[in-house]
Amino acid sequence: MIGKAEFLSEEDQILLCLSLKSDYAQAKLQAWVQSRQEPFSLSDAGRCLGIPPAYLERYMRIRIGRILKKFGCRRIEKRLETVRFLYLPPEKPHG
Repeated sequence: MIGKAEFLSEEDQILLCLSLKSDYAQAKLQAWVQSRQEPFSLSDAGRCLGIPPAYLERYMRIRIGRILKKFGCRRIEKRLETVRFLYLPPEKPHG
């Protein structure tokens, strides 16, 4: 069957998922971000999209970071072993 995902390479599946035009990926990531209470890493956000940390290359991290910024997340520097930056989820409005 032509439409099956198994005909796409793993890298193509990741690019498809990270596409800024992908409403599905953005909706999934936005729901995940809104449920967060604690700071999180780009690897955590990648796992939300089904991307193993080993496959997160620099250009993918940049795309995810831009999407997180669009959602209102703030990046803070926090050096923890291999993680340099963490993201704070957007503040929920009080009231």
